[in-house]
Amino acid sequence: MRRLRRRIKMFTPMEGLAGLLMAVIASVVLGIAFLLTLYKTIDGDFPVGPGIATLCVIVFLELNCVKPVHPVIPGLILLVVVLVMAMFPYAATQLEAAETRALETEQLEKAYSALVARPDNVPALFEVARRLHAHGLKGHAVGLATKTLQALDQSADPVSNRSLRHQFRNEEYAMKRWIKEIAQDPRSGRPVACPHCGHVNSLDVIVCEKCKEAYVLTLARSLDVRSRFIGRLLLAAAAVAGVIVGGAAIGLYFQGTTAILAFVAALTTAGVFISALFRPPKFARS
Repeated sequence: MRRLRRRIKMFTPMEGLAGLLMAVIASVVLGIAFLLTLYKTIDGDFPVGPGIATLCVIVFLELNCVKPVHPVIPGLILLVVVLVMAMFPYAATQLEAAETRALETEQLEKAYSALVARPDNVPALFEVARRLHAHGLKGHAVGLATKTLQALDQSADPVSNRSLRHQFRNEEYAMKRWIKEIAQDPRSGRPVACPHCGHVNSLDVIVCEKCKEAYVLTLARSLDVRSRFIGRLLLAAAAVAGVIVGGAAIGLYFQGTTAILAFVAALTTAGVFISALFRPPKFARS
């Protein structure tokens, strides 16, 4: 504490004035962020856990603005907040992708419902295959499409001179394209175990042979992570702000190699945490 007091006495009036100005600006921005996060969390737009964690980080940053260990800290906090705000376009893009996945899941559920009502509904079978491919279940998509095509009559109609299979040539072309994709990434074509019972089904089966659950729907729904993604964005922003500011505060308190190591450790921790947060989900393939 004495060491910190000696360092504070070394600050010039100009540094103190600049720090005060930055502290006021940063406090206003953080206050707005706190109220907005609190409102969104109460309203249900933000998950409770990440919302509370973000509020705690905002309070931590606010305390460092009001009583900083160095006049540079408020300016750094303001810079970090601006950098976090710069992540908004990326966040908007990712949220749009999450909404697209949710729409794909909804379409898959509709196609499956059509199959339940009429198991011989060929267009619904191909629609399920397309939606499975969109969810990354490429092997299952190819297996279902192949089984459906093989069951179609190939004899030509005397009037139209076209077979039933010929009417679904676009679906056959799509299946061949999926096969090429699997050839480039063989792992993507491997079967995924049923999340209900762990049984590994054939690629052309959409209802588990063991527990009789529509396991492909469960797998698709597991990728519908819009709410979880919002929580991850909040945690990522909180990690960037809290870890970098905390590391900088430690680095300014100490000197030399310790200060550098503290800041590098803060950046590394933030990077590892964010990388773990946004790691794409993977299926338990056999």
